[in-house]
Amino acid sequence: MSNGTFLRNDDVNENDYPVTTDDCRLLALPVRMGGLGLAKPTQLSSIEYEASVTVTKALVTRIVTQDHLPPDAADTRSAKLHEAKKIELLKETQELVKNSLTSRSMRAVGLASEKGASSWLTVIPMKDLGYNLSKREFRDAIKIRYGWEISDLPKTCVCGDFFDVDHAMICRRGGFVIQRHNELRDLEKTCVCGDFFDVDHAMICRRGGFVIQRHKKLRDLEADLLRIVSSDVEVESILQQMTGESLNRGANRTPDARLDRHARGFWERQRSAFFDVLVCRPNAESYREKTPEQVYRQYESEKKRQYANRVMEVEQGTFTPLIFSTTGGMGTECKIYHKRLAELVSDKEGESYASTMSWTRAKVSFALIRLALLCLRGSRTIRRTLDIIDLDFSLDNTSAPVQLSFVNFAKFYI
Repeated sequence: MSNGTFLRNDDVNENDYPVTTDDCRLLALPVRMGGLGLAKPTQLSSIEYEASVTVTKALVTRIVTQDHLPPDAADTRSAKLHEAKKIELLKETQELVKNSLTSRSMRAVGLASEKGASSWLTVIPMKDLGYNLSKREFRDAIKIRYGWEISDLPKTCVCGDFFDVDHAMICRRGGFVIQRHNELRDLEKTCVCGDFFDVDHAMICRRGGFVIQRHKKLRDLEADLLRIVSSDVEVESILQQMTGESLNRGANRTPDARLDRHARGFWERQRSAFFDVLVCRPNAESYREKTPEQVYRQYESEKKRQYANRVMEVEQGTFTPLIFSTTGGMGTECKIYHKRLAELVSDKEGESYASTMSWTRAKVSFALIRLALLCLRGSRTIRRTLDIIDLDFSLDNTSAPVQLSFVNFAKFYI
């Protein structure tokens, strides 16, 4: 890969991201280290040839001598030493690459290197399993992964119309022409909620309902996975009302408090286990000085303060906060939960733990990347208020029965 544009079409357009030499070195790293595995064959050919000769040396000798004995401990040790040497070389390369990156890019690579965050890149893109992405979805996902600028985000004026110079001259929002122009110029990329629109804002903006959809879809996915190992799974489980129990400060005491999921027998036989899902954005400005692990712990502690004591005292159960990041990472307790889930699924289905864990990570990883793309590209419309002043009641009353009869007619024949 040479300097140029990344993942471009036959016709180069302004939306392509210009890839630098440092980016090329980053993308050459394995996926698990934050890259894409797009290494130059000319640079790897001699190393891979030496590795092939070293690993197959014992086998070649046995073929030549027609020795039918299996590899001995020395042969196995030699292969393991070579693998360890290769991993060490990759780690050194990763450190060199990180030193050449900006702080924002380095943080993005750290998030991409989290366990399970890159599973969507390593699975076979089978449509039947939902592992396929469109061209634009893949481009957006890559740019989200590395924190690259997405140049074709909606450029919308605060009034809801497309913003350009001509519109700035006629827009009724603002005061004098110069003041109006200066104000709207700074709002070139504006969400319909009025805030500056970029990838970070897209992940947290509640306009359009995409943040809620993300929460519900992830909650339902985890519930479906739980149903593989438990016959008693409940979504949006309402907690029992309190009857004088003493709870810690900050606990949720509302009578209609509920948690995302409840399952019986997950951690212990016949004991209730409660789970609550939260998706955070580690790249938010407020978290720049914190590591992803610190962000996860902050949300885990907050969830536990709200619900853990109440669940243990009133429900006599366990509570586990499931903290995800929009980049595909997980908090410590969420990782432990998925390990336990993979263990139970592998025992029930008779599959290996490793394959079950990989399958689970792929499902969660693809769900997170699709939901991130939904937040980024989903249509957010300005809420329209009902114009009561100019409403013609007689006209509305006349047309309403006609519309109703048409609907009933359609239902009858359909």
